[in-house]
Amino acid sequence: MNTGARLLVFALFGAACGGGCGETPDEHARSISKNRAFAEVWIRRHPPRLLASNADDESQEDFEDCRRAHSKIIKSPFVLNAVLRNQEVTGLKIVRDATDPLKFLEERLEVDFSEPEFMRISFIGRRSKETATIVNAVVTEYLNETANSEHNVRSHRLQELDKARQDVDEQVRTKRHNLERLTKALQSRHSVVLTEQQKFTRELCDRLRQEGVEITLDLLRDKARLTALEESDAPATDAPPASKAAIDRELEHDGVIVAYTARKGILQELIAQSANPETDDALRELDSFRRELTALEKALSTRTNALHPQIAERLRAHAIRTRDTQMAELKTAIRTHEKTLKQMQDHLFQQKVEVEQGNGWFYDVEGLKEDLEQSNKLYRRISEEIALLRLEQNAQSRVILHRSAQAEPETP
Repeated sequence: MNTGARLLVFALFGAACGGGCGETPDEHARSISKNRAFAEVWIRRHPPRLLASNADDESQEDFEDCRRAHSKIIKSPFVLNAVLRNQEVTGLKIVRDATDPLKFLEERLEVDFSEPEFMRISFIGRRSKETATIVNAVVTEYLNETANSEHNVRSHRLQELDKARQDVDEQVRTKRHNLERLTKALQSRHSVVLTEQQKFTRELCDRLRQEGVEITLDLLRDKARLTALEESDAPATDAPPASKAAIDRELEHDGVIVAYTARKGILQELIAQSANPETDDALRELDSFRRELTALEKALSTRTNALHPQIAERLRAHAIRTRDTQMAELKTAIRTHEKTLKQMQDHLFQQKVEVEQGNGWFYDVEGLKEDLEQSNKLYRRISEEIALLRLEQNAQSRVILHRSAQAEPETP
């Protein structure tokens, strides 16, 4: 943050403190626990995983991005609109009296972190049965949204693996059929003693087959990732739109917006505390807070609207570069895998010709059995990953409700 932005922050906070609000972060947290309806959810530092291939821990930066994304989801239109479809919420007086219920919820809900892994959702204003009902409804819809998102990611991966397993299963059936035919054919012929050259050739072919299984698995995975990238966005000439959460993260670093947002939160708290003025002075002070809040919201909206297209365009260009780079790398890897597999197949065919020209048997039963076993191993590995992924679908979510909102403070 530049020097001018810092001075603006200090000036706004100084004005707030002059208005009677000098809470430290700890005092503010205790005030929320005592005076507001709030709920807490636990966001695990590392998501629960069963698959060894996905066992890499997230970095601290990844976790910070995760926390910011979840805090945005709470006040997203998708969640708040779902809350407003809840008849228990729409029947509340404070919601019925609101001119714009969606904006009312967005302004009154506050999200912070009481601990690094515990996200707190509170309602600005005095704790009551109505505010507790609203907070609990918001948390319920938020948890439904995050659970559905995790389920969709796993379902898409399961579809990819099921398709890969079907392809390998077809290969196994074909190889098993060929082995049965060869076995019957050899039973009608005299045994042939393999020469040293034939033994060496068979060992070489066995190694090539085993390497081919590994490359085939890598090829299937890269094709699935490329398909997912191609299906996730518009044609390659277009750019994937920047998400609201990504733009908001960029806006959070603007010094002016930081200062405006801080002062806005203070004003909302002051207005909530002065909701029922008993004297003319208190009424005038409340009107002053409201006028300042209106002006501040207008300035914040103007600043945000001015920066929004600039940030969106910058993120759009970055997204294009990232997507194109990933797709180019995957296409190169796929071509390399396919070229390597083709070379292996040509090498195997050449060995077959050379051995057959020497009046030997290239298609020995043991060699075909090894080839079939390698395909079976690949099939089993894919099946194991599918089974583990289905278990993971039933595992606990990364986000768990820790505490529901209560109409009255909890007894210590």
